Amino acid sequence: MRLFSEAETAADRRSHRVSRRRREREKARIAYLKEVFAEEINKKDPGFFQRLEDSKYYEEDKREHQPFALFADSGYTDKEYYKDFPTIFHLRKALLEADKDGKEYDVRLVYLAILNMFKHRGHFLNATLDEKSGGNLDEYIDKLYKDLYEYFDIAIKKIDISEIKNILSSKDLSNTGRLESLLDIFELSKGKNKRETEIFKLVCGLKGKLPKIFGEDSFSEELVNFSMSFRDANYDEEIITLEDNLSEEYFEMVMNLKQIHDWSVLENIMNGQAYISQARVLAYEKHEKDLKILKSFFKKNSMTEYNKMFRQMNDNNYSSYVGSVNYKNESIRRGSKCNSEEFFKSILKAIKEWDDCEEKIYIEDEIEKGTFLPKQITTSNGVIPNQVHKNELKKILTNAEIYLPFLSSKDESGLTVSERIVEMFSFLNTLLCWTN
Repeated sequence: MRLFSEAETAADRRSHRVSRRRREREKARIAYLKEVFAEEINKKDPGFFQRLEDSKYYEEDKREHQPFALFADSGYTDKEYYKDFPTIFHLRKALLEADKDGKEYDVRLVYLAILNMFKHRGHFLNATLDEKSGGNLDEYIDKLYKDLYEYFDIAIKKIDISEIKNILSSKDLSNTGRLESLLDIFELSKGKNKRETEIFKLVCGLKGKLPKIFGEDSFSEELVNFSMSFRDANYDEEIITLEDNLSEEYFEMVMNLKQIHDWSVLENIMNGQAYISQARVLAYEKHEKDLKILKSFFKKNSMTEYNKMFRQMNDNNYSSYVGSVNYKNESIRRGSKCNSEEFFKSILKAIKEWDDCEEKIYIEDEIEKGTFLPKQITTSNGVIPNQVHKNELKKILTNAEIYLPFLSSKDESGLTVSERIVEMFSFLNTLLCWTN
């Protein structure tokens, strides 16, 4: 008798193959970007690309041993660079606004900004979106009205789209507050309108019970209590489960609900700004302001709790939230991280018994709204479409063409270097070859 290993599906191999091809395409895009910038950068700094390549290695593994990863000029090193641009979004914002102040930026800075954008291009799920929005909310809401009537014979009150937009984009409402406001304007109640309530929970980023929307008979026995949120860490797995259980029509309805949800998230990310980097810098500044308030409040009430929250490698404290701890001028990276919900619970628990004051009220209110200590890199970034990043890239290139004339030069195709960069950026499947 021969014993064989249990047969496996091709899903894992397919996943690895897709990931490998995605990496290959990214390398091709970056190789093209490096090629078009190389001549101008090498005139100024022949060692720049080697330092950039070596920056991912430990010191002993570097090809060239030097203390700086990016800039090693006399009078301008990495220290000055990070002072000028604490995050890559500060650099991108500066390049965006170069036409306002008339500044000309180092070609290496322009390259670094575009390189970052090539590595984070946004999603390609909707080719019809324009470059300044998350889609047409009017169409998404109209489809929701039609789906409710067609599938469930439910005719909810038609609401002026501006009212819905105000609720979904409000910075003063928590997810729960957003839900309550939507139920209120649609004249729905949680007790009488359970299906509609679960639908609007999903729209607001809360967990919704899908069997209550589509009926338990749409799900297998083990999934009769299935619930999910579009913001779950394992959303990619949940949506596959959902697709396997629901009819095509029902699944399309869920995807439309996600479009409404994503519109709301993107509106809050953009925070009224024209470009994503401008919004990210505002988030950075708010984080800085909130952190000062939080530290001050902890210091006033308990240095023991302050040390636990800011100076130690504890679970669900600030260092766990941001991924590093700073103490005595040293920064230590840590692997284990917590999400905002876990971190906020830890804060509220620590300050619960402390006397009420302006600082405490501010902290509790901002936590309730989900706007306290915003981070630049979150799972919400997944809702940002390629078109929004493309809009910023085009503006950066337009400004840079004024002082970097090579960006305006045309090749035999009749396209300028800037136009080729934008095309490469917005292609879903980048060609692995190009003309010189």
